[in-house]
Amino acid sequence: MAIYYLSTTGNDGNPGVSPSQPIKTFNRLSQLMQAGDIAYIAPGTYPVSVHGKFSPINTTPITDAGQMQIIGDTTGQIFGVSAGDVVIDCTGNYNIVNISNVWTGRLVLKGLKFTNLSITAQSQQGGILFVPSSNPNAVQIYFDSCVFPSLQNSASANIDGLLGYFYFSNSNSQFVIKGCTIGLGTTTAYNTPLFTLSSGITNNVDTGTSATNHHVKIINTTIYQEEGATLPGYYHRIFNIGYNYYGASYVSSIGQLRILLKGVTIRPKSTDIYFKGSFTEFAYGAIAFDIEDSNINIYNINSWVRNNTSLAMVINVRRSVLKANSYGFLAFTSLNIQFSKIVVGSGSFSCNNTAISVTVEKSFFVNQSGASPDINTAGSYGTFVALDTVFSGFRHFDCGNPSKNATFKRCLFVNCGGVQGTGAADYLFYSTHFTTIITDCIALKLPSGYTLMYVAGTSTDNTLLHNIITNNNNITGTSGYIISQLNVQTISSNLQERTNLPLPDVVVPEMDNPITGTKSALIPVACIGRGRFRVLLEGGRSNSINLTIQKSWTGGKVEFWIENTKLNATVNDNTAAQNITLTYTPPKTGIYELEIFGYDGVSQTTFTNSYQPNYIKVDAVSVV
Repeated sequence: MAIYYLSTTGNDGNPGVSPSQPIKTFNRLSQLMQAGDIAYIAPGTYPVSVHGKFSPINTTPITDAGQMQIIGDTTGQIFGVSAGDVVIDCTGNYNIVNISNVWTGRLVLKGLKFTNLSITAQSQQGGILFVPSSNPNAVQIYFDSCVFPSLQNSASANIDGLLGYFYFSNSNSQFVIKGCTIGLGTTTAYNTPLFTLSSGITNNVDTGTSATNHHVKIINTTIYQEEGATLPGYYHRIFNIGYNYYGASYVSSIGQLRILLKGVTIRPKSTDIYFKGSFTEFAYGAIAFDIEDSNINIYNINSWVRNNTSLAMVINVRRSVLKANSYGFLAFTSLNIQFSKIVVGSGSFSCNNTAISVTVEKSFFVNQSGASPDINTAGSYGTFVALDTVFSGFRHFDCGNPSKNATFKRCLFVNCGGVQGTGAADYLFYSTHFTTIITDCIALKLPSGYTLMYVAGTSTDNTLLHNIITNNNNITGTSGYIISQLNVQTISSNLQERTNLPLPDVVVPEMDNPITGTKSALIPVACIGRGRFRVLLEGGRSNSINLTIQKSWTGGKVEFWIENTKLNATVNDNTAAQNITLTYTPPKTGIYELEIFGYDGVSQTTFTNSYQPNYIKVDAVSVV
């Protein structure tokens, strides 16, 4: 293993193996570096027009020991100089990390800042990174702790991959971005993808573990739109996959990719409601997304189909917050959401195309304040299953069309059934030609004159309402419909009691701050609500459970329970954060469920589309 040094004052005639005799250009570094080598770059600014690009020549094995590493010495300690950024000035240049059609190996770039990337060439592929379709080998590129400010498309034309274009010809190829910040800015009116990913891989994308089988990993990274950017329309796309955006035809085979977003924040300018763009569009092939511990605020979250060619997409969302104006999941999408918060704007949450499968568990769906969107599964030939989930502020649930099954179990529907725009809906559920099961659910704040369910079907339907508590039990339908009702209770006073209520257990990430490191959690309290935390307690002694809570309302109550035992605790009637200590002596050592129950005293019969549920914010649950 060799160590090389590069600085603004270097000379390519130097051996480059000591800080006192550094080389000057990345072109020379490309020639020197072998498997396992490390290059340190001194603080300073490196115009690509002077210092060249990095295009590795010598191949490396796909191992930690064999990788090449280019590391910015931002502390200045290695070179004995003052600390500072290591800036790669891209002015007038593209493909700064340029992979040839024969290279194979792993390249790590760490602690670098890429500035002044402004693409002016129409049909350009790859701003910073370019991996060509002609390379059949395993290529792994890692960007670690790098900064990409104000990436721009100034071409007045469409391009492929503002930050990177990567063609995956080999299943061992990987593109990893870790601990980076990516700022986007533009003054043009052309939609621009941040990443263009094309693939010829034909393996099954949904096998292996998430740690080893992702082709693309974006981890602990923030993607944002620059405050000074002029952003016409809905400009940026995060991903184009397998489709040549600027052309009229597909340019890759129907490849397969698995993509991980973990600890990722996508946020707009402070003056915008949403990041102006789409999460993924112009996709072609079989793709799996795993979205974990992330906070994504973007105008559209959707899949896409073109020229009757369908996208087979698997989307797994865990412990994340998604906020968008509209969601569209089309054509062979499998969507799985757990422990997450989904905010929907004036559009809809739509999964109304062929063979859609949606599973939602222990999550919170809420409208953007002032909007009353739909959840629309009409036209889908798959299934929609919601378990232990809170829905608030939706106009209605349209579950119509043949060969469709919908199940809602232990769900809370609050402040739903309202008007969206100038249109109107007079029902919470619309059911036709399929099996609908709604069981162990609560429906509160249904507006006067609206019905719980409208059934437009025939005697072949099977619609079941079982163990329902609601403030409005009107059910209507066309002639010939059949509906089974078992223990449907209509209530007229506010629910305040925890006992025997079919409440969902919902704990979702805290919305207001980026989700990094130790995370806060929210328990939505939409009239009523509860969440559970797993705690390890030692049997035969008094355990102290410490936590910090903050309730968003005054009045009402907050209670703590373990195994149907109410714990003594004083919760102050204010909205300030407060420390709580609970004591409990279990009979034996084990994992116990700490239940936090909340009641906010909000009237359950007054509908407004600006109503937003209250919450209990929970921090730092620990046991001593």
